[in-house]
Amino acid sequence: MPIVSPNGDVFVKSISFEVRKGINTVVTGPNGCGKSSLFRILSGLWPLSGGVLERPDIEKLFYIPQRPYLPPGTLRDQVIYPHSKLTMNRWGKTDDDIRTLLKYVRLDYIEEREGGFDSVNDWADVLSGG
Repeated sequence: MPIVSPNGDVFVKSISFEVRKGINTVVTGPNGCGKSSLFRILSGLWPLSGGVLERPDIEKLFYIPQRPYLPPGTLRDQVIYPHSKLTMNRWGKTDDDIRTLLKYVRLDYIEEREGGFDSVNDWADVLSGG
């Protein structure tokens, strides 16, 4: 598979490897070579742009980035990333579904505090990346 960013930047034209269950694996390389991008693809944060990816069910994976990514846009965009409002609507999801999720993780106060899901802000200054 290639390692390609959502905006089309190609970091690696082709990569192939296998990690067997129970085996520790270290991914190393210089800055900017695509290590973090690889894990964004493996975790489903970035789309696969070609090739074949076999991995455990996404529910069995957990990805913690070096630096949290807070996309530009609305509060809703922060909560539903990497999906879009259009995708959310296509799936039949509503802001009430977001409210339910936020309540589950005890962040239900944030909608009112920030002025609603359509509010736009510099989220890196407002929200904790953790």
